[in-house]
Amino acid sequence: MPMAILAKKAATKLELNNKLSIRKQYKFMYRLKQLLERNYNLHDAIEVISWDKELNAVVNSVRMSFFEGQSLAKALAKARFQTNIVHYLEISSQYGNITYGVKHCCYILKQQIDLIKRFKQLSTYPLLLFVFFILILYVLRTFIFPSFQSLLTAETSTASIFQTTSLIVDTFYYGILVTICFLILLAIFYPKIKHRFSIKQKIKLHSKIPLWRNYKKMQLTFLFTTHLSSLLHSGLNMKECFHILHQSNIEPIITHYVEIIDSHLIKGYEATSILPIFQLFEKDLQNIMQKDRNAKQLTEELQLYSEHLLTMMEELLQKWLKILQPILLTILALLIVFVYITMMLPMFDYIQTI
Repeated sequence: MPMAILAKKAATKLELNNKLSIRKQYKFMYRLKQLLERNYNLHDAIEVISWDKELNAVVNSVRMSFFEGQSLAKALAKARFQTNIVHYLEISSQYGNITYGVKHCCYILKQQIDLIKRFKQLSTYPLLLFVFFILILYVLRTFIFPSFQSLLTAETSTASIFQTTSLIVDTFYYGILVTICFLILLAIFYPKIKHRFSIKQKIKLHSKIPLWRNYKKMQLTFLFTTHLSSLLHSGLNMKECFHILHQSNIEPIITHYVEIIDSHLIKGYEATSILPIFQLFEKDLQNIMQKDRNAKQLTEELQLYSEHLLTMMEELLQKWLKILQPILLTILALLIVFVYITMMLPMFDYIQTI
């Protein structure tokens, strides 16, 4: 029996070597939400989810974690769920309602799926045009220019124009290749070196990028209000909530902010008096926290505000995507026209000399 368990564990680990897709994460969380809302207990719900063969690896990993006495949050961490999902469930399980936590995680994952789908739809056509543009440059450099070089260099004036055209095409071609390589290297190495930046450096960096700053403020405020409302919903007071958020390590910047708030409360000040100095929190958060509300009313208002932020983030990203496509198409069109003109100029100049 132990050998069978070890073999199953090894097989599950092998299946989960790669990061779990967002679609599978959502599918698992959505099924779990449905079952919990029908009053299934956690273990029975996992058993029902195991009927779906696509989720076998996830279910087996969760079962193994349960067998080792671990919580749902730690089980999902081992199954390679997103860090923000794991942190949120960890707090919901310990201090709040796990069904509410799972439901909210479904909202977050569904938003990501919709945005990725929308991004793919909007970026496919510009991406194909971009690849086509690269191929045009490659064909020009490799086949067309060498074929015309001996013909066009017979005339001094034409040779000068041809050399300029060739230089422009080479600049575009190698410039694009270098940019692509840089972006690939940045995507590979940034996750490995970002921990070397201090929290203050990260806050300053996020605050300096105009468009990204707006989204980051919404994202951090959403995470903060969601976790705070969940803790208040469980019956904890404000001071206890901030202390738990400080210990939970939800997100480095939020942890830093909560640490400042926590020390501020210890000195006898109100939390709302320190909120204005936080560059990456929305101003509306201070207005909500300053209102004369009891714990239940504040919890409901924070929940409504977190849902509003979720909608605002989705609308902002969709707006960016809608703007991005025509910009990319315009740039590509201008580049193609420019390359066409630079290719034809030497030909026109040569024809005039005949």
